[in-house]
Amino acid sequence: MTAFGLAVEIGDWDRLSGRRIGAYLGLVPTESSSGATRSQGGITKTGNGHARRLLIEAAWHHRAPYRPGVGLRRRWDQSSPAARARAQAANRRLHTRWQNFDARKKRPVVANAAIARELDRLVLVAGRPREGLRVAVMRSRGHPSSGASVCQYSSAATSFMLAALRVLHVAPSHAPAPPT
Repeated sequence: MTAFGLAVEIGDWDRLSGRRIGAYLGLVPTESSSGATRSQGGITKTGNGHARRLLIEAAWHHRAPYRPGVGLRRRWDQSSPAARARAQAANRRLHTRWQNFDARKKRPVVANAAIARELDRLVLVAGRPREGLRVAVMRSRGHPSSGASVCQYSSAATSFMLAALRVLHVAPSHAPAPPT
């Protein structure tokens, strides 16, 4: 659901760069500078609040050790081995960053914002190169020109979001029926 929500909220991935996505989501620190003095504060919280909240919530899931369940492993079989490897590497990296922040006794909310900032760039890389992503979003909204209102996406495991963004381009005929 997180990947789907981000795809809908961000929409056109091409308009954002690695530096601009953090500002768009309000995940960059505030700054006060005067002459040679520069100090940074908390995140700005400007921009798309819903997408920021999705990433903040997803970042919390990387604090605990990564242990995928049976259902998630079953969904892995539907994605490509390359997407699966990228997602697992990203999960390990984000969990390792959490461990480093905990070892340095960083406040959890500050550490989580940093993890969300890294996660937004990973999501940008996963979402940008897919032309089918926009088509899947149009289908999910029931866009009249798309001819369908169903698309496949991974749900529940927000840490599997990177692979889910790769899977979003699946044609509606291969998508599961929506829950009733």
